[in-house]
Amino acid sequence: MDQSMRKYMRVGIILHVAYRGLAGGEGPILECLEKVVQDEYFEAVEVAKMNDPDVRRKAAALICQAHMDAAYGGQAEPCLQV
Repeated sequence: MDQSMRKYMRVGIILHVAYRGLAGGEGPILECLEKVVQDEYFEAVEVAKMNDPDVRRKAAALICQAHMDAAYGGQAEPCLQV
């Protein structure tokens, strides 16, 4: 391929995979998301459950202000065997 991959796709990141501990809907979601939206390499971000409605609103605003595509990762949480 002699053209930029960006001609064919938008480069994105899965927030809760890049920053472990966020998949449960708690943790420093906004702080981690701010790092992603400031990184010019990424054009899209996949987010997961966010338990706090205020965090969800602020996350949506951050993504919109960065003109990024957003996706929601609706995977089930892994079962823990005891």
